[in-house]
Amino acid sequence: MKFQDFYWDENGDPVTFYVGRLQSIVFSTNYDLDSSTTIFIWAYNDLGTARFKLVGADSSDGKTVVKAKRIAYILNRKAKKYMVPVDFEDWVEGLSEDDEFQIMSSSKKDNSKFK
Repeated sequence: MKFQDFYWDENGDPVTFYVGRLQSIVFSTNYDLDSSTTIFIWAYNDLGTARFKLVGADSSDGKTVVKAKRIAYILNRKAKKYMVPVDFEDWVEGLSEDDEFQIMSSSKKDNSKFK
């Protein structure tokens, strides 16, 4: 992961990255409704716009959440040095406002408590 220097949020503070969950309904091939959960990392950029990064589908063994928490931990540690990933501005943009709200609402201030 490549990082860029001297990046902070709109208040001049380090960017804080969170783990969030999006519950969605997907149509399977036999037209039955299936519930699917995806895990995201998100943060506000320097203009106060939320940016989202898809980590993957939530797995029953919890490995996707563990991976997301580990990535968020690394990103938050780097952010304290005012560094963010080079591709931060290119993170997912195609989410609806409801999807973004759901992801952000599912987050905990302390990612270690996110399950």
